[in-house]
Amino acid sequence: MASNSILLVAAIDFGTTYSGWAFSFKNEYKTDPTKTSTKHWFGGHFISLKAPTTALIKPDGKTLDSFGYEAETKYANLACSDEYKAWYYFRHFKMLLHVRKAGINEENFRIALEPEAASIFCRLLPLERMVEGRGLSSFKTGSKYMVLDAGGGTVDISVHEVMPGEKLKEIHKPSGGPWGGIQVDEAFKQFIISLVGDTVFCRFQTESKEDYLNLFRDFEIKKRNISPESNNNVTFYIPFTLKEIFQKESGEDISNAIKQTRYVDQVFMLDDKLRVSATVMKNLFSAAIQSTVSHVKELMKDSKVQEISSILMVGGFSESKMFQDAIKSNFRNVAVIIPREAGLVVLNGAVVFGHSPLSIAERVCKYTYGVSTTTQFDETIHDVSKRVEYDDGPRCKDMFSKHIEIGQTVAVEDTTEQKSYFPLREDQTNVKFVIYSSTEKSPMYVTDEGCVKLGSVNVDILDMSVPRKQRTVLVSMRCGGTEIEVTAKEKRTGQTARVKLNFLG
Repeated sequence: MASNSILLVAAIDFGTTYSGWAFSFKNEYKTDPTKTSTKHWFGGHFISLKAPTTALIKPDGKTLDSFGYEAETKYANLACSDEYKAWYYFRHFKMLLHVRKAGINEENFRIALEPEAASIFCRLLPLERMVEGRGLSSFKTGSKYMVLDAGGGTVDISVHEVMPGEKLKEIHKPSGGPWGGIQVDEAFKQFIISLVGDTVFCRFQTESKEDYLNLFRDFEIKKRNISPESNNNVTFYIPFTLKEIFQKESGEDISNAIKQTRYVDQVFMLDDKLRVSATVMKNLFSAAIQSTVSHVKELMKDSKVQEISSILMVGGFSESKMFQDAIKSNFRNVAVIIPREAGLVVLNGAVVFGHSPLSIAERVCKYTYGVSTTTQFDETIHDVSKRVEYDDGPRCKDMFSKHIEIGQTVAVEDTTEQKSYFPLREDQTNVKFVIYSSTEKSPMYVTDEGCVKLGSVNVDILDMSVPRKQRTVLVSMRCGGTEIEVTAKEKRTGQTARVKLNFLG
């Protein structure tokens, strides 16, 4: 997070398959906001600007030993001597993370939404840094476009409008799904399994981790060169260990076995080389691409989305020529914009966002937000299981008191209208508000399907001299960028409590 006193902004792009970090100093940002310093990672014989999202934890279960390529290589080496069984190895774990325990001061921390970061950065790029399209910098006020952020694990989509002062307005709630490049990796894995069988593959993955790692690293490199125009076979070196395991399990040579599969005319072995036809390689992309295309077509049915003039493709998977061609051929009525090094756009955009966090003026809420409360029980409306008895009569618990509605446009940093609440008991000295999100527009109960607990905030009641119903507590929500700040304030004394929650959840 940037302010006048902060000299440097660093960004961490934590991806499902690949991660990286970059930074820039304040004076560098003022000179050229697109210039950042990026960490270089070394993976065997090549250098990249992102590393696999892979962590190796020491046998104590707490200490990080290594990350990225280093973690992959060390774990493979440990496997050679059976030492790996005492270690903890994690891959593709981003989607399982929901808490912040990195030790970063909250005052210096912001979450950047990936499509927004990409959009902000691409508006600064000159035409010569575009692979395709005229660039966003030429877009006038009122221009509308879609940001298609295709990463390793997910595809995230937002629709933006250019506002006066070079700010951006979100005009459709974010959407997407698990259709990233990792689906192509999974298709390749299933392809290999179809050749050798589940049992052989599982043994190979367990007993020959280094060879397994090298096979998939080889695929990662070669899949980037596959395009709709590809006609040549793609060659993979099949490890001796895989052939040996296959021989022991099946009693036959792997090259002969391949001739019995449905790939008989498209895949064949020559010594230690597996030659795969271009058609088979292209088909590995089908599931990920079609899921994304179908989703974008569905979005295009919305009147707001129909007004877009361009699609901005960013994220590592957007560098795939197969993916690029699918978007261009299915959406010919809009321009497709692709920046160079599309996989780094989000990371660099997050640095820019840190220097200028108010670049986004308005967002569309992805969820409904509210707090759990009670109301007077009405047997004609409420579920009898929700009935609880209090001094002033029966009340209905678990009611969803809505503060922000899904699809609602909210101005960044604006505070919602305050709602009034009061304690349930005369001796109550504090009030706890449990905050929920919902995928529904108007949920009745916080226990309804689609409701998720996000957190809570407690406010002390300092003035006990007045009747319970006069001890008013005012609750409001401020959409401060990528987080929601919930404030609970005792009206008579001004006693206040706050909590920040993820705007995405």
